[in-house]
Amino acid sequence: MVDFAIQKLLCASKDYKVSGDTRREFAIMSRRLALDFDTTVCDGKEKQEAERNQMTQVERHMRVCLGVKEGLDSAVTVAASEPILTEAAAIVMQQPGFQSCRSLRNILQWPGMNKGDRGELITCNINIDTLDSVMFEDRQLKSLSVEVTSYFQALFASDIYTKKIQSMLPSKLADDGRKQTFAATFANSRIYVTHFIKVYDYKVVSVEFLAKCATRGVAIVCADNQPAVDVIFPIVINKDKPITKENVTALLKQSKNDVRFSTKVLPSIFHAMDPYALGVFDKSTENPPPVIRMVYALASRKSGVCVVKPPQRKLPPRVVKQKVVPKKKKYAYTSFDIWCAQASSSTFRAIQTDEDEYMRSCSSCLGMCQRCSGPQDNISQPMQ
Repeated sequence: MVDFAIQKLLCASKDYKVSGDTRREFAIMSRRLALDFDTTVCDGKEKQEAERNQMTQVERHMRVCLGVKEGLDSAVTVAASEPILTEAAAIVMQQPGFQSCRSLRNILQWPGMNKGDRGELITCNINIDTLDSVMFEDRQLKSLSVEVTSYFQALFASDIYTKKIQSMLPSKLADDGRKQTFAATFANSRIYVTHFIKVYDYKVVSVEFLAKCATRGVAIVCADNQPAVDVIFPIVINKDKPITKENVTALLKQSKNDVRFSTKVLPSIFHAMDPYALGVFDKSTENPPPVIRMVYALASRKSGVCVVKPPQRKLPPRVVKQKVVPKKKKYAYTSFDIWCAQASSSTFRAIQTDEDEYMRSCSSCLGMCQRCSGPQDNISQPMQ
């Protein structure tokens, strides 16, 4: 069945060669990443070429045409979420010589490609390669779901996980009962993500929706102009229990493709990634499970991974006139916060040293987003 799916994706019965053929590269990569066309930004010959490329994907590579825009000037197409086609694409990506970052660079040079707002395509690509490195062994599929701790160990280069992530404590704590290390908190948790889909409704981001995504191997690329978050992974907290909204939490990711974001941690960005404000947790939810928040400073000139430490505990005065019972904070949650600087092999294990130039090329194709650097991101004191 998977072999047949590969044939349908590549529009070929025997020749599975992909590298160097941008149409086939798009057919494969669009199954894993939320790749979209935006032909409205083109005109003349470029628009004709963009429309031709888009309809070729519909005719030959299993892309779905949802409709035609008013005026019949452009079509709306999508790579529908289909697990068997996603598995087929993942297997093709394991073939010798296939480099996802090189393919992504080739695709982004096509006219009429929707390149996103803040470099989220690069963030998604890094994470797909990371997940594949854990799901596959010797190019053979081992498991479609991975342990959270294994994923983070595979995500970062060298021994960053063992030195920084494994023993980190929450930077934001809902109550003292959850003051456990990262490894202890997510010891029995798993991630099942094989591909990304893009949502176009701000209100769809909720723990109920994440629970459904967790059963289908889907991570979310948020709608354009979605505040504070670009990508959301569902995490199954306890792998031994059924997947319900009570057994699912979120891994929130924010991308910054601007050189002004470097190794300096900006607390305001994490503060904006509030799972209650974003709608991940309903306002009626009490004692929600811990979340993970990550910022990818992709265009940083320096590489580095920083974990946000918990605030220092203030000592009570020596003389206490009256014992005061602290009130429980409304909408309190526990969070582990990580800042990742530079899309390079020095930061992410999935990027090989000979791929650093391709990643820089991808960043150049995506350009610098001016929306990333508003006043809300400026703060005088960095966290360490």
